[in-house]
Amino acid sequence: MWRRLWSKYHDQWFLVFSCSIVGIVGIAWSWYLSTIFPPLFYKSFDIWYGSDTSRVVKNMYQIKVSSARTFIHPLFPFLVIPLTKSFAFFLGIKLITSIKLLLALFSGTSAMFVFALARVLLKSTLFAALAAVFMLTSASYIFWSAVPETYVFGSATISATFFFSLAMNLRPRAHVFLHFFTMAFTITNWMAAVLASLSQFKISLALRVCALGLVIAIVASLWQAALLTGAEMFWYSGSVQGEVRFMRLPSFENIPLYGQRIVNFLFVSIVAPEPNLRGDTVRSSFTYSALGWSGLISWSAILGAGVVRAFSISTRLQFCLVVGVFALFQLGMHVIYGDEPFLYSMHFLPALVLIGCLSLTGRYRWFFAALMVFSIMTNTLNNYWRFQEAIDLMPL
Repeated sequence: MWRRLWSKYHDQWFLVFSCSIVGIVGIAWSWYLSTIFPPLFYKSFDIWYGSDTSRVVKNMYQIKVSSARTFIHPLFPFLVIPLTKSFAFFLGIKLITSIKLLLALFSGTSAMFVFALARVLLKSTLFAALAAVFMLTSASYIFWSAVPETYVFGSATISATFFFSLAMNLRPRAHVFLHFFTMAFTITNWMAAVLASLSQFKISLALRVCALGLVIAIVASLWQAALLTGAEMFWYSGSVQGEVRFMRLPSFENIPLYGQRIVNFLFVSIVAPEPNLRGDTVRSSFTYSALGWSGLISWSAILGAGVVRAFSISTRLQFCLVVGVFALFQLGMHVIYGDEPFLYSMHFLPALVLIGCLSLTGRYRWFFAALMVFSIMTNTLNNYWRFQEAIDLMPL
C-alpha cells in the first residue's frame, strides 16, 4: 500500500518540499538584506530610487493612512495592517521587525511560485532551481525584496497568478481571488489576472469573472474607508487626475527618455549598474564594470533564447498571452508612466525570469544552463557590490 501511495504522490510531495526550500531561502535572503539598511532608512522618503519608504511603512501599521496613492494601491493598508499587527502581537516583536518579516515572506513567496512554474515548464527540478537562484541574485530582488514598498506584495500575487493560470486548471470562482488580490496591491497588476482568465475561459465568462473580482474589490474598498481614517475609494476621480502628472506622453523630446527606460526595464532589473546620487536620491546610471558587462551579455543571450523558445513550448499560446503580454504591458506602461522602471521592477521580474528560463529547453539547454550559472555568479558579485554602494550613497 505504501509503495502505491508513494508512486502516486511522491512527485507532488517532492514539488511541495522543493518549493518550500526555495521559499525559505528567499525569505532568509530578504531578511539578511533588510539588516543591512540603517534604521533611519525606514523613515526616509524618495532617497532610494524614488521609493516612498516612510509613507509605506506608516500605511503598513497605522490606522490613519495616506490616501495619496489610493487609486494605484487600492487595498494595500486594508490587507497588510492586520498581518503586520498580528505578527507583532503573536511573535512579540517590534512593528518594524514585523514589517521586515512580512516583506521577507512575500518576497520568498514570489520566488517560490516562479520556481514552481519553472518546474512545470522545464520539467526539471535542477533547471527550475537555476531559474529561482537567478531571480534571487537579480538586481531587483537584492535591491527591493527588503524595501517597504507595495511592489514586493504585488510581485507575490503576480507570480501566484502565473502559476495557477499556467500550471493549475482553476475553476472560474477561484480566478476571482486572483483578480481581487492582483488588483488590491496595485491596480495595473490586475492585467495579470485578466490575461489569465482570457487564456482559460471564453471571453464572456472571463468578463464575468473580471466583473465579480472588481465588485468584491469595490466592496472591500468601502469597508476599508469605513475602518481606516483617510482611506478613499480607488475609483475616486481626483486620484485619477492626480496620476497624469507622473506620465511622459509621446513626443519627440521624450524619445531619448523612452530608450533609457526600455534599457532600464530589460537590463537594470537583472544587472545593477553603478548607482549615483542626484540631489538627495540614489538613482541608476548606465555605467557598468567589466563584471557587470559580463552579466549583461549573458542575460541578453538568455533572454533572447527564452523569447525564441516561448514560441516552441507546448503551452506557447497560453504562456505568450499570460506572461508575454503582461511583460509587454508593463514595458509599455513604464515607458510613459512613473519614475525609472527599476523602482517597479519587482512587478515584472517574475515575467522576465520565466521568459529567460525557457532558454533551458531545447537542444541547447545545457549550454544556456552553463551560461545561467555564470550569470548567477557574476550577478551575485556585481549586484551585491552595487547594493552596498547604493546604501553608502544614501544621505542619512
